[in-house]
Amino acid sequence: MPIAVTQRGFEPSRSNVNLHETILTQASVRQKGIRRLFTIPLYGDHRGTEATTLIAPTVKTRDGKIRDLAIHGTMSNYVEAHDATTGQPIWRQHLGVAIQGTRAIDAYLINDHWGFLSTGILDLAEGAWGGVSWSSPDGSAAKAGFWFHWINIVDGSPLAPPLSLNGAVYNPGGGVASQRFSSAERKQRCGLAMATIGGAKTVFIAAGSVSESLASNRGWVIAVDVTTKGAAKIAAAWSSTARYSGGGIWMAAQAPAVLGNKLYFMTGNGAFDPPTDLGECLVELQYDPGTANAPARLHATDWFSPFSDAARNGDDPTLPQPREPKKGGHENGNPSNTNAYTDMDLGSGGLGIIPELACAIGAGKDGIVYVLPLGAFGKTQNADFAPARIAGNYAKAKYIGWFTFFPGFGISPAPTDITSLNKLFDGKTHHQHSTPVAYKSSVHGWMVFCWGENASLRAWKVNADLTLTFLASSDETASPNTGGVGGMPGGMISLSANGTTPGSAVLWASVPYGNANSEITNGRLLAYDPENFLARGDGSSRIQKLWDSQDWALSYVFNKFLPPTPANGKIYLANYAGGVDVYGP
Repeated sequence: MPIAVTQRGFEPSRSNVNLHETILTQASVRQKGIRRLFTIPLYGDHRGTEATTLIAPTVKTRDGKIRDLAIHGTMSNYVEAHDATTGQPIWRQHLGVAIQGTRAIDAYLINDHWGFLSTGILDLAEGAWGGVSWSSPDGSAAKAGFWFHWINIVDGSPLAPPLSLNGAVYNPGGGVASQRFSSAERKQRCGLAMATIGGAKTVFIAAGSVSESLASNRGWVIAVDVTTKGAAKIAAAWSSTARYSGGGIWMAAQAPAVLGNKLYFMTGNGAFDPPTDLGECLVELQYDPGTANAPARLHATDWFSPFSDAARNGDDPTLPQPREPKKGGHENGNPSNTNAYTDMDLGSGGLGIIPELACAIGAGKDGIVYVLPLGAFGKTQNADFAPARIAGNYAKAKYIGWFTFFPGFGISPAPTDITSLNKLFDGKTHHQHSTPVAYKSSVHGWMVFCWGENASLRAWKVNADLTLTFLASSDETASPNTGGVGGMPGGMISLSANGTTPGSAVLWASVPYGNANSEITNGRLLAYDPENFLARGDGSSRIQKLWDSQDWALSYVFNKFLPPTPANGKIYLANYAGGVDVYGP
């Protein structure tokens, strides 16, 4: 029976693990290898899609045939379904005029359109696909709007009228002014999440901003109720910064993690003044569905921040935001992702949770990992950043450590003065942009994997006390052609396995040769044995490579934030040349 892929990260915890793969095993990949079977062409845009592949299995299409469908929203604002086994086109729907490529959105003009930027969501029970288009009546960014679409997976026909997200309102209370969602200022990159809470089937849409430099920059989460057939409505909204600005939610396109009625995610650069302003935070957000006596609402119930932007800027660490941003940072209108020390987004990577261990795991541009107990993030306060109290704030985490790289002994990842980290260790950036892969191995127990910029794949054991123990690394590095500065985004990784069956786990990685933020660069697809390590001459352990596209001179154009999607004996990987490459034995 083919499995479904209904959301980015495979499951609400955002483990990035498919536990139902029986064909792609360590032995089969090592012995038979894989090859590019075909490429699914996507219409209307040179880059194609920035969404991971979703799979709807055994769908009876209009011609009466039963097919597994691969569904993508594209940057030209089409939603397309193809036969997941053969690549045959099945249907295509155009859902709005895409925005023409512009420096107002992308300083490097990598994209020729901006349309469906995020990964949508599948509701197989309703036969529905949900996604958010970015469209404009004249193709300009100035008139852009975000629209939520709820369509039929059989033929792409609408199941509800398009829903404008413009005007969604967050009222923080306490005399603080309400915030109103404005599409022209936002960038909705995060994958969509969905949950049924209190009988209300709800899609959660997280967004950041086009420019981190502006006072209008803030993060948003919007809850869309799709419970009633034929209708979709905004049920509630929340903004990460209500009094100041910042706190965008983008997480390298990962969706928020969901457990019960709680959402978990990380925010980027921004003001910190809880509970109204939660920049540079790991956040727990609760959704309360509406009742006869009260409207639905989203509200932060817990959070943790390891540093404030004021502290990072060398200002009074307890201030909500820096008094005078230093020149050269993106606060002065320069592009974001400048590698300036004032651009150290905690929310550059995705946040994952491990429900069995009741913990959240995330890392950002410092390459430092934070492991926090669910339900006890600690509610950091401004005063906690003062030198006399910062150690107590760090102690709220179960583990803080170097994750994407190791700068050497004696350099603390939890310093009293956060400006001590304002340097390029080894002359390289080490940002985390993928989401840690979390897998329960029959060999090592719970494991997590990461692959940062200008670095190698790294494997860790999650101990019972929620500390991490380093296990092994790969010999291969991401972005070897950059010289160390830039190199975005590191390796985008996922894992397939048949449960915890020994020998079934394969870790998949797509890594760039150059800096995928500022240029079009080729990529390298790799498969690893994530459990059985080899010894190096220096006593360290090496993660075994099973297959490497480089060995076969198999090239593709690297897609910036997309990990491979292994499912049903195939690997789906969108390229940046207008299609989705499909690999298999």
